Amino acid sequence: MSRRGFPYLRENYYHIYNRGNNKQAIFLEEESYLFFLDRLRKGYGPSGLDLIAYCLMPNHYHLVTYLRREADVSNIMRSISVSYTRSFNLWHARSGHVFERDFQAKHIDADGYLAHVCRYVHLNPVKANLVRTPEEWEHSDYREWSTAFEDNLPNIRVRNMFVGNASEYKAFVMDYAEEKKKEREIKRLLFGDEERTATSSRGWTEKEVRVPAKGGRTPTSSQGWTEKEVGFLQKVDELRLLPEDKQRRKSEFLLGSTHPN
Repeated sequence: MSRRGFPYLRENYYHIYNRGNNKQAIFLEEESYLFFLDRLRKGYGPSGLDLIAYCLMPNHYHLVTYLRREADVSNIMRSISVSYTRSFNLWHARSGHVFERDFQAKHIDADGYLAHVCRYVHLNPVKANLVRTPEEWEHSDYREWSTAFEDNLPNIRVRNMFVGNASEYKAFVMDYAEEKKKEREIKRLLFGDEERTATSSRGWTEKEVRVPAKGGRTPTSSQGWTEKEVGFLQKVDELRLLPEDKQRRKSEFLLGSTHPN
């Protein structure tokens, strides 16, 4: 949903995001990340907005925002974007748009959903293969979320309220990240070896490295796999024997109904 005509309600949370024009980079050096964050904080604070979670990526950004009071979010974001665009164009001797369009906003209308949105935001650089763990990415507030204990900051108050302390939030994020790694590996087994072979040197766990490549042997419970996982991967082996069109149809069923938890 775009920003225009969108009702922003006080004491509510929103996911605000945008990306570069033609998907091009909007941050080219360290200073540009810092300048955009400075514009955000100067625009948010006096206007009654709290920056709850954020991640600045090379060609887009994600902001989880809380409205302490009624505010003209559209004009606030427009002012931030215009200020950044002018400075970016001046630094790089260019003209024209930096951002692709008006920013987008989604209302986070359920408290239980808020923690999942913050986790999604913090895992963006991992998903994009820019870093192996979210704390390695300097342009987000994940380090605060996963280490800070003071509750005088808006983001830490939200974390304590909806997830728990720093250690609990880190476990909440990293457990999910490990699940997604295994899901990607299962998809690789189903659809072929399109990704690079996993090795422990690339940050995979020993158990994940033991997942066989296409045509390899199915893991067994003696290798540390649960009975449910072994059963699922045995079905993957059976799937490889089917014609390609039947493989895809059956794989969709497997991933939708029998994926191990």
